[in-house]
Amino acid sequence: MQTSWSGGERFYGELTSEDLNLLDQQLNLFDKAREEINKKAPNREVLIEISRQILDIANKREEINPNYVIKEHMMETVEGTATFMGILASQSVGYDYGPMCFDNVKDVPFSDVVPFYRNKKLSEGFLRDRLPYETGA
Repeated sequence: MQTSWSGGERFYGELTSEDLNLLDQQLNLFDKAREEINKKAPNREVLIEISRQILDIANKREEINPNYVIKEHMMETVEGTATFMGILASQSVGYDYGPMCFDNVKDVPFSDVVPFYRNKKLSEGFLRDRLPYETGA
């Protein structure tokens, strides 16, 4: 078992106020996408439009805070893919697990993240170290 991870600091810089506002918009769109996906008959065109909006916001975030957001995207790709595979493996054995699933509650709305952070119920460490696992998945 791996007991010592190297690599040091994952992110450089901090989230700016503008970036945090855009992240909030992006996470609200993740909830809209999840809602559409969970419908009996998801509308592909609606999902494509939501995806475009998410990418537009991601591009704006990268323009205003490239050091932070590029690192976040790398983590989303690597760790989000691993999380997604864990979700698929869990489903294959009948275990109910998905993005934003925690020990004490499951299917937490993405849109709760920024308000909880602003109310000091989440640390910046959550945004930096855990959220990319969830958004990547």
